[in-house]
Amino acid sequence: MIIRIFGLDNDLIIDEEKISLINVYSNKLYSKLIEDLNNKIKGENEEDSIIILNDQGEEINYSKEMVMIIDYYNFDINSKKILGILYEYLSNYIKTEQSYIIEKSINDLKAYIEVQVSDLPIEFSMKDDIKYSDLFKMFDIKVDFSNRKSILERIEGFIDILKIMKICNVLILVNIKHFLTNEELIELYKYSLYNSIKLVLLEQGEESKLLPYEQVLQIDESFCDSIKLN
Repeated sequence: MIIRIFGLDNDLIIDEEKISLINVYSNKLYSKLIEDLNNKIKGENEEDSIIILNDQGEEINYSKEMVMIIDYYNFDINSKKILGILYEYLSNYIKTEQSYIIEKSINDLKAYIEVQVSDLPIEFSMKDDIKYSDLFKMFDIKVDFSNRKSILERIEGFIDILKIMKICNVLILVNIKHFLTNEELIELYKYSLYNSIKLVLLEQGEESKLLPYEQVLQIDESFCDSIKLN
């Protein structure tokens, strides 16, 4: 994969064995990159200050292949997108493991309700095809991160979900260096690389010392860019 920011001389190649870091000095450009990436994920491709290309040179489907976290204290692990994929994943699991038991229980419950309401002077209609996702919604099944107290633990848990449910393979973290120590960052880098999740950091501010595994696209105030590897 390639990250391309228009107007720059260098592309940033997303290496399977590296953590990609975009370090931007300019507040204006930094905000613009975040806004454009967020709009692309939402399917609103009005601006093209930055694009990501796959190995065939085609622009990726951002909503399906990329997730971005901006707020580390309040990011929604149970967003509509995540829950939809979770319910589909659980449905496929149940169909292969416990299909007969679950379907028989659903039919028994439906028949019981029909008998109980049959004597009422009111006509009812019932849904014939009850999907597993209907049951998941009824029981309000969600991902539980209550035992993951730290930001690092929550991000690593999120990486687990991305991998297990194959939600995407590109995770963009905005300004994460302001929230984690260098030791925590290196642990996160190792975890994402081990789980084959392409981690991209978008940071604002002047250059800092490179950490292990990092490759950096540096963009200064004059819009001059350079690539640095560790």
